[in-house]
Amino acid sequence: MPSLILLVSLLSLFSLNTVTARESIVGGRPTTSEDYPYQISLEHLGQHICGGSILNEKSILTAAHCTHEYPNNLTIRAGTSTIGHGGSVYQPSKITTHPKFNPETGDYDVAVITLSSDIALDASARPITLSSATLQPGHNCTATG
Repeated sequence: MPSLILLVSLLSLFSLNTVTARESIVGGRPTTSEDYPYQISLEHLGQHICGGSILNEKSILTAAHCTHEYPNNLTIRAGTSTIGHGGSVYQPSKITTHPKFNPETGDYDVAVITLSSDIALDASARPITLSSATLQPGHNCTATG
């Protein structure tokens, strides 16, 4: 199940639209940061632009198109389920984009953001659990974003 959550989280990153507080996942429901503590908000000049997942205290997994479109003035907000409020804000020190990322086709649309300081891990901000299980067609999964 954790690998399903990771896969769907990654797929949810691939939206280019800025999200407002009223937008949501179709058929989704409100939740809390404690339910999905790995979920972060990638912000540009204080506005949510993409989601991502906490990999560890220093690393965030996100979509490369997010960092490609907005390479400067990015921050990461962790530990909240409210867009633009609460939690803690962190500064990136390095962005590593997949070397084969193609902004024209979207191929290899993945990036890792290294933070300048460690995320304060707690019940509302924790690394995503990675699984080695093979995904099977037809299984239910969870999307967060």
